[in-house]
Amino acid sequence: MRRRSLSMVVLVAGSLFSRSARAQAIAGRVVEGEARAPAAQAVVILVGDSATIAGAAQTDSAGQFALDPGRPGSYRLLFFRAGGGSVATPEFELDSTDLERQFLIPGDGAAHPALYLAGDVDLTAHDRPVRGLIPGYPDVEAHRGIRGRVRILFVIDETGRPDKSSLQILGATSEAFANSVRSALMRSRFMPAMLHGGVVPQLAQLTIHFRCATDPMPPDGNVVVTTLYAECTLRR
Repeated sequence: MRRRSLSMVVLVAGSLFSRSARAQAIAGRVVEGEARAPAAQAVVILVGDSATIAGAAQTDSAGQFALDPGRPGSYRLLFFRAGGGSVATPEFELDSTDLERQFLIPGDGAAHPALYLAGDVDLTAHDRPVRGLIPGYPDVEAHRGIRGRVRILFVIDETGRPDKSSLQILGATSEAFANSVRSALMRSRFMPAMLHGGVVPQLAQLTIHFRCATDPMPPDGNVVVTTLYAECTLRR
């Protein structure tokens, strides 16, 4: 027997994706396609160790951005565009030296609407009660009482639909949990973000916890999926 529950979905706290005001450690220009057209109003996410988000920025009209991770280390960049999916770079090392690069992403140079962060909109995208994100607990993991967590980033478009091509998994306990979340996300519908009275696309972040019914509620879980199998009380 399984029971699945959905807690209140809170999409991307504005303070998480605040723009840096300190000296920059990485700067670049994002262009797309053979024409190398500037990727304007795209969102750039800097991901550090343990799949932590170290910073975020929006490109300007020339496709330029700047980010300060705050410390040396291993990082990767994620690029998101409204209606244009997402792209991830390989991991790279940052030391105390500022880094400037040009980043080429797929595209045909066509204009895209601006993509917003939660802190930039009047009303953030939020879950619809009837068609919210409720992944199934993978059968093998549920029977064995195996707990897990999946953290994702994705774009919610102006209609409230998740953009499948934009999905980026920041971290997952196992591929089984990740696959369950992927499948559920494509069935979900959200209320789109609002800005100045109109709907706009927004980048959203969710953390999904798979847990036993007797476990305490996780402090950072937007979505909680539970199992009632007896093995949960035996494995910790």
